[in-house]
Parts: sequence; structure tokens; C-alpha cells
Amino acid sequence: QDTGNLDVAVAVCDEIIALDSQQPAGYLLKARIKKAKINDGLAECLVEFIEQGNLNQQYKISTNFALGKIFDDINNYKLAFKYYSDGNALKSQELDYDAMADEAKFSEMISVFNSELYKQHQYEIVRSNMPIVIVGMPRSGTTLTEQIISSHPDVIAAGEVTFWNSAPEAMPLRLNSKYTYPECVSELTADQTKDIAQMYETTLRKIVGPDTKSKHITDKLPHNFLYVGLIALLFPNIKIIHTKRDPVDTCLSIFFQNFGEAHPYAFNLENLGFHYKQYQRLMRHWHAVLPGRILDISYEDTIADPEFWSRKLIAHVGLEWDDACLSPHKLERSVKTASHWQVRQPIYKTSVQRWKNYEEFLSPLIQALKD
Repeated sequence: QDTGNLDVAVAVCDEIIALDSQQPAGYLLKARIKKAKINDGLAECLVEFIEQGNLNQQYKISTNFALGKIFDDINNYKLAFKYYSDGNALKSQELDYDAMADEAKFSEMISVFNSELYKQHQYEIVRSNMPIVIVGMPRSGTTLTEQIISSHPDVIAAGEVTFWNSAPEAMPLRLNSKYTYPECVSELTADQTKDIAQMYETTLRKIVGPDTKSKHITDKLPHNFLYVGLIALLFPNIKIIHTKRDPVDTCLSIFFQNFGEAHPYAFNLENLGFHYKQYQRLMRHWHAVLPGRILDISYEDTIADPEFWSRKLIAHVGLEWDDACLSPHKLERSVKTASHWQVRQPIYKTSVQRWKNYEEFLSPLIQALKD
């Protein structure tokens, strides 16, 4: 699946089902890999598992999400939303999202990473522009953006790199500070700045292969938008790209993914709207304190005019244009993301305004985004 060999992946699923048809594992994998068709039997098998009532909690959650995808594939939006909602309700029982704590975290980031901090820490010791950091909400087009950029012969994709999200725990220890992150950032020295930057670049090189000589390596972990302030402080010369998509489409697509515990906001429409607004607030702040450092790119604009926005992306990175960037779906690499199927297709428009299919169910989300 990750490498795009979907026919082989489906055959493996069929082998799993043949080995043990009384467990949902093979059916769940198959539902993820292939686009469902009416009367292909997948939905009936998974509904039967739910009706038997003997699934453990994780299988119940996964089965509901799988049924949501199947009915969305065949345009039965009422049943799709029913199963997605059931899966999210079960998942939310396992997680505790604290909206006020979430808001406080964003507020602290805005308070610490102010204009004065950047004036005090304008170290030019790190001159590298090797990393290209792509941020945004999940499901906002980060994968498509990375595919376009990494189609260039001077760029290679590292995918979603889990480096910066360990900053809250690692930074106080590394700085020997009594303060927690982000407050401890004010104690950064020039040498520590260089050390952390080198650690990040070494991590990227290890992921793509230490012998790779690409001029740039992309990192597209979406929630790195939380760490744009730190990344920009450590790397004054790198390019940061921010992907944007219709807020309701973005939140609905997140609601339709069985994300892990790193996304506790994701399983309730009101919480999704609230978290999205905190993200918007933080991105406005990054633009204010880092003028000209961040390129915003709209998913809908990219779909409408791929060549114009692809050229704009490549120019922002500082590279000469290459026509390979017009065919990102032809790039051969492993893709470990919820968008694994989409990246193998030519750029298409069916995900634009997708939320209209579910409008009757989305008033809690729409109201939360308005509030």
C-alpha cells in the first residue's frame, strides 16, 4: 500500500481473509486500500461483525471508520456519516480533550515567540537552507505539496518526521533550564542553536539515506505549525510552506480519519472547530513575527491551477523550474500517510467542497468555526 502496489496489497488482504474469515482484520485492510463498489460484499461482512457484538473496542472503532469510508465511496452519505460518527464517539471515550488547556498552550506560544525574542536571538551561525518545512492542519494538502516539491530532482521527501514534537520534553533538558518549553527558549545560546539544528539535519539525512546528495529534504509533519517559531529561530534561511484548505473540508476530513491519541480534538465536531481556530490564531501570529518567511498555499488554488502554484512553490524554495513538478503522482516513493491512495492519482477536484455532501450533519462544526 505504501509503495503504491495496490493490486498486490488487495491480494494479501484476500489471503488474510482466507486464513481467518472470522476476524475483521483482512476486511478492514481491504476497505482502506481499495475504493468500495456497490455489492462488492465488504460492507455486508463488516456490518455482520458489528451485529455479532463480540468485537473488542479497537475493532469496533476501526470497523465503524471502515464502514464510513465504504459508504462514502458509494455516495451513501447518510450511512457514511452514521458510521463515522459512531466510530468517533467510541474513540472519544478513550481520550480527554481539554479545550481550555489547548487554548492556553497556543496563547503561551504566542506570548513567548514575540518580536523581541527574534531580535535577541538573531544568530547567523546556522546558514543551512537544506530543510523545507511544510506545515498545516492534517488533511490540508501537505502531502500533495510535498509531492510537487519533491518531484524536483534537487529535492527528496522525508515525509512526516517526528522530531520537533519532542521539543517540549527535550528542550529544558538540553538547555539545563528550570523553565519548561516554550519559556526556556529564551535561554538558547548560539552553540546550542547550532547543535539542535545539526541534530535535525542529521535526522533528515538518516531518513532519506545518509548517502543521498539532494540539495533539499522536505518534512511535512502537519502539526509542526506549533513549532514554526522555534524552527525559524534555529534556521534563519530555510523555507517554510503553510498549506491551507477550506476549514469545513479540513475538519470533516480529519473527522473521517481514525487518528491516534496525538489528536484528541479530532473526534468531536465542536472540539475540531475550536482547535482549528487556535491553529488559525497561531498562524496569524507566525506571519506577524516572521514577515516573508512563510508561503501560504491554498489546496483549492493548487487544484484549480496546478502549474501556476507549482511554479510558485519551486520559486519560493529557490530552485530553477523543472517540468517533473507537474506530474507529482508519477513520483516513485513510499508514502506513509492517510493520503496514500490520493498521491498515486493525477491532481483531481473531487475533494473540493466535499463537505457539501454532509452539510445537514455539520451544524455543530460550522457553528464552532463561526464562534
